[in-house]
Amino acid sequence: MIEYERKNIIRVVNCFAFFFVLRFIEEFLILPNASVNTHSMLACVFGIIVLLFYLRSENKSVEKIGLIFSRNKIKKGFFNAVLLNAIPLVTVYPLMYYYLKSNYSYVRVTLYYDSAQNCYSNGVKVFLLYMFIGLIVSVVHSIFYELTFRGLLMHLSSKTFSFTVSNIIQASLYTFWFLISAVRVAVTSGEDYAPKSILVLIGFFVIYEFLVGIKLGLCKYASGALWVCLFDHLAFGFICDVLHFQASTTDGQLVTGYYNYVILICYQAISFIIACIYFTKKKRQIREARQEATARRHSTSKRLSDSSV
Repeated sequence: MIEYERKNIIRVVNCFAFFFVLRFIEEFLILPNASVNTHSMLACVFGIIVLLFYLRSENKSVEKIGLIFSRNKIKKGFFNAVLLNAIPLVTVYPLMYYYLKSNYSYVRVTLYYDSAQNCYSNGVKVFLLYMFIGLIVSVVHSIFYELTFRGLLMHLSSKTFSFTVSNIIQASLYTFWFLISAVRVAVTSGEDYAPKSILVLIGFFVIYEFLVGIKLGLCKYASGALWVCLFDHLAFGFICDVLHFQASTTDGQLVTGYYNYVILICYQAISFIIACIYFTKKKRQIREARQEATARRHSTSKRLSDSSV
């Protein structure tokens, strides 16, 4: 490994480590003593500020890491994100509803953010307030995660590695970022969580977040910009935070199984398949465009050479 590659890898690790420290402070120093869930907002908000200062200090613009302010790219990113979420939404949720309906006496689809006490039936003002809070949280999450992982870290990794390796690196770091939540639960929950529940939670994060990371990396490459990643992250983050199933047995006992994990993984699995199709199509187009550009350069060079003779 040459010196340039080694230094670039160190830059990737250092950048991630700095952001990770913010997450560690929130998870282990703030959350255990907080009366409300911060939803990683502190780490994300400060992370965005740090990211912008870093880009400024390196004389890099947000366009350099993929936030290209092109009307065409923004429009295409939005419509691709709609496709990535509409198909999973109309397939996974109805199937899960019918599954729960066939196994439990009562099933209800509810909309609320943060707590079931914030649902529509408990007051319109509270419901709308928490829906707005949930939307703001999703916006901040999507900006930080996409500018950091599919933006900065993927950009730095691509200077040394191929796209495939860069995508795996950013998706792995993205997964590791979320695993700290499971570690915090294991450390601070005491006997409230059984070891099996902790293992299931860790397994869920590994599968779900890595799948999301790889999918969004494919979308970034295929689109050439971060917009599809931003809109997609905003959409699935908000949908998964506010759309819930409540199932109960004949005695009125609410079911607290792992079906929510299954919903989220199936949702992203379908979205991942759509992203793979999109990536394959765009990759072929990108390769053909590069071949045409190379052929034109060779043709121009040959023509200039012939004319000089």
